[in-house]
Amino acid sequence: MLCAKCRSVGVLTSCMEFRKRYKQLIALAVFAASGVLLSGQNAQPNGPPSTPPSIMDRLNAMMAGGKSAWTPEQLSTMERLRDAAMKDPYALDELRHLTDNIGPRLSGSPQARQAVDYVAGEMRALGAEVTLEKATVPHWVRGVEKGEIVSWPGQTPGTTQKVVLTALGGSVATPPEGLLTGVVVVDNWQQLHALTPDAVKGKILLFNHKFDKELAAHRATA
Repeated sequence: MLCAKCRSVGVLTSCMEFRKRYKQLIALAVFAASGVLLSGQNAQPNGPPSTPPSIMDRLNAMMAGGKSAWTPEQLSTMERLRDAAMKDPYALDELRHLTDNIGPRLSGSPQARQAVDYVAGEMRALGAEVTLEKATVPHWVRGVEKGEIVSWPGQTPGTTQKVVLTALGGSVATPPEGLLTGVVVVDNWQQLHALTPDAVKGKILLFNHKFDKELAAHRATA
């Protein structure tokens, strides 16, 4: 039987906004990275100056297929930027701090506020001017979660087996008396798709994901 409770309330949290000059700086950097010159490059001496393609023109051309939206020089620049980012652990270190140290960051939670303050501090350390503004957001509150197996082959009469579980953030609550139903176990999506709808309707579906010892060992030493 599973039982979980949750509710929604309005709380105040924060968001970050660059000031106008930083938006302009970012736009300028994008144009510079894509090789767009704001001077009259390729202007024809005897005719009207040509208009360089916009970022949207380039993206549309890329998605439409045919000629590449980027020049070989621009692709080479982007590849160098990508390779440099792949070798620098900065982004991964920041992400690891957000996930491991600060933890889950549901909207309106103390962890979400801590994450906002942390990122703002990191951006200020890089020289950015950051302004935090208050905003009202929905806030999900985790209730009591419990589960137990109440029937299985070979069960000793009068006993149950406790199950440790955690509901996904934003999940709706069960009825006060909980849910009592059978469990269908599958190892993968292929096994699930092989079942008929009646085989899983009204049941608890359990994905029996195999424990990855190599991944767990790597995580423990990271």
